[in-house]
Amino acid sequence: MKTLIHINLIFLILMSVSVTASGQKVNPWDMPSTPDELYQNYEATHPKQFFQHLQRAALFYYKVGKKNAFEQWNQGFGESQWVSHDGLWFLMSFSCKRDMILTQPVLKKLLHKKGVLSGFIDGSGKRIGDIACNQLRTTPKGSIVFMKKYFWSGVKGTTRQFWTMVKIPGTDIYLGQFYPTQKYTKKELLEEIGSWYLKDYNKLWEMYEKKV
Repeated sequence: MKTLIHINLIFLILMSVSVTASGQKVNPWDMPSTPDELYQNYEATHPKQFFQHLQRAALFYYKVGKKNAFEQWNQGFGESQWVSHDGLWFLMSFSCKRDMILTQPVLKKLLHKKGVLSGFIDGSGKRIGDIACNQLRTTPKGSIVFMKKYFWSGVKGTTRQFWTMVKIPGTDIYLGQFYPTQKYTKKELLEEIGSWYLKDYNKLWEMYEKKV
């Protein structure tokens, strides 16, 4: 239990980033203090853009190779195209098969440690890592899972969020991004997500994942 609490506290630190709001840059250190402020920041950008950002990262993985891609994704905020100063373009990579987080620009000490992913819990005690991986067994190409009660560092109370996930075809690696929102429903997004795949990503999927 202590391990789970420790892991979850570190995840709170992970989410202490600010984002682009209403088309204007927000000071990276002016963190939202209320759920409404947090929702406003994220909802200024449609979830489709986050989902496609992850697909472009999967394409980037094959363009530059695993080593170079991991180096980019592990760089600090604003040091690469994948982790901007405002936190809008942010991603982490993980493996359900290995129960590990593989890249993350802040939590370097938790990378490649077995049990960290399944130890990721929300405010109600649900194991979000397990829920996400169970969903991905059903929809391996990519999906969204919702968290009704998730803590965000600096924000009072819990927030409603979803976790957007896309597979790097031909690997056991998934790319993920969090999105706090009250605006979108699970049903709505799951109905739309199938139309959000990029042509180049679909080609990559067909190349590595199509069953004979």
